[in-house]
Amino acid sequence: MDLLTLALIFGGGILAGVINTVAGGGSIISLPLLIFAGLPATVANGTNRVAIVLQGVGAMAGFKKHGYTIGGEAWLLLIPTSIGALLGARLAVGLDEVTMRRVIGGVLVIMLVPLLRKGRGQESEGPVSPPTTPWVWPVYLLIGAYGGFLQVGVGFMYLAFLVGVHNLDLVRANLLKIFFVLVYSVLVLGVFVLEDQVALGPGLVLAAGMAWGGWLGARLAVEKGERWIRVVLVVTILLSAVKLTGILDSLLSGLQTR
Repeated sequence: MDLLTLALIFGGGILAGVINTVAGGGSIISLPLLIFAGLPATVANGTNRVAIVLQGVGAMAGFKKHGYTIGGEAWLLLIPTSIGALLGARLAVGLDEVTMRRVIGGVLVIMLVPLLRKGRGQESEGPVSPPTTPWVWPVYLLIGAYGGFLQVGVGFMYLAFLVGVHNLDLVRANLLKIFFVLVYSVLVLGVFVLEDQVALGPGLVLAAGMAWGGWLGARLAVEKGERWIRVVLVVTILLSAVKLTGILDSLLSGLQTR
C-alpha cells in the first residue's frame, strides 16, 4: 500500500473520528476508504473495528479531561450490549449487508424525531449514567447486535435512545455512546481477528487518525454544547441515510448516463 493511500486513510480517519464522537456515522467515511485502499468489504468491516477501539480511547480521554466520567449503572448495560455485539459479529462473518444497510438508512431518518427534542441538562460535571430498568435491556441487546454486525449508524441508535427515552442531553449521551461502542468493539474485534478479517497495517493507520479525531471531537462536543451537536447530528444523519439507502448512488449513476 503506497504512502499516498495511507495518508488519505489517516486524514479520513481524523474526520471520521470527529464525526463519530460528535454525532455518529463516521464509518460512512472510514469503510469506503478501506475498500478504496483495496481491502475486501468483509475485511474492511473487521479492520474498521481497530480504528473504532482507538478512537473510543481518544474520545473517552477527551471527555475525562473535561470532567465527564461513566456512572455505575452504565456498566450494567454493557451486559446486553456486549452479548448483542458478539452475536452480530458472528452474523457479519458470512451475511450480505446490502438489504440491512437500506433498511437502516430509512430508520435513520425516523431517528431524527427523538434526537431533535431537547434533553434534560445536568448542571455539574461528573458521572453520567442512564437508568437500568429491565425493559431497556432488549433494546441495548438489539443495538449491540447491529453494531457488531455492521457498525455504520450505530451511534445514531444509541443517541436516539439515550436522548429520546433516557432524556439525557446530547453531550452526556455522546459520552455514553462512545463508552458502549468502545467496550463492545474490543470484544467484536477479537471475533474478526479469529476469522482472519482484519488487515492490521491499514487498521492502525486509520486508528491513529480516528483516535486523534475522537479526542478533538470530545473537546468540540463539550465546548460547543448541545445546539452545535444537534446541527451536526441532523446533517450527518441525512447524509448517512442518503448513502445507506442507495439514493446517492442512484443519483450519481443517473448523472453519469446523461
